[in-house]
Amino acid sequence: MVLEAAWADHSTQGQFAYFMGLTAAFITAFYSWRLLVLTFHGKPRSGEKVMSHVHESPVIMLLPLIILSIGAVGAGYVFYELFVGHDRVDFWSTAIFVLPANDTVEAAHHVPLWVKKAPLVAAVSGIVIATLIYGFGGGFARWIAGALKPIHALFFNKYYIDEIYNAVFLRPALWLGRVFFNVGDQKIINRLGPDGLAKSSLGGASLLSKFQSGYVYQYAFVMMIGLIAVVSWIFYRIVLG
Repeated sequence: MVLEAAWADHSTQGQFAYFMGLTAAFITAFYSWRLLVLTFHGKPRSGEKVMSHVHESPVIMLLPLIILSIGAVGAGYVFYELFVGHDRVDFWSTAIFVLPANDTVEAAHHVPLWVKKAPLVAAVSGIVIATLIYGFGGGFARWIAGALKPIHALFFNKYYIDEIYNAVFLRPALWLGRVFFNVGDQKIINRLGPDGLAKSSLGGASLLSKFQSGYVYQYAFVMMIGLIAVVSWIFYRIVLG
């Protein structure tokens, strides 16, 4: 219904959205079925020790999955008339206001038949192609990877987004961080700040510690110097002052 409403808009944006939606339906069916084939079919990739412990999930896990699957498959049939059918106006009431001139949901009921069936064809095509490529031992997938090696490498390496990110952002950031750490932090801030003050304090303490030798004659010598300095200062103040 979303795709049909996009087509029914009869605009360039609507046409683009419709065909992009078809592409998304095909890709979703393709990789979902690829996941199913690689997980549950073919030769196991795990060792015998792991495979010996493989078992079905308990009922407490299966029951919610069964309920969800029933809802996923059947909800569209049960609630179709209420959500997008003849009863939608009464059901939504004033919760959703749609202008009569822009009622693409109503217009979606009158689109060509191929517009309605194209999403189903896209989904089934994705399932069939995924089975052909990854089923039967996966030989076709390996052949495609070898024949289209550059494209396969591009997709396999996620368009090299990680490598580009590392080259453009990560490595320059690490280099800049090292510059700030080695030059700014270590050689400037620490040398002139904490490390410099600590080194000056240690130097001053080492110099002052030389006056504390433990020898009496050195203490007497220092006292004599201090006494002479005090007497000289007093004499200067009294006689020459």
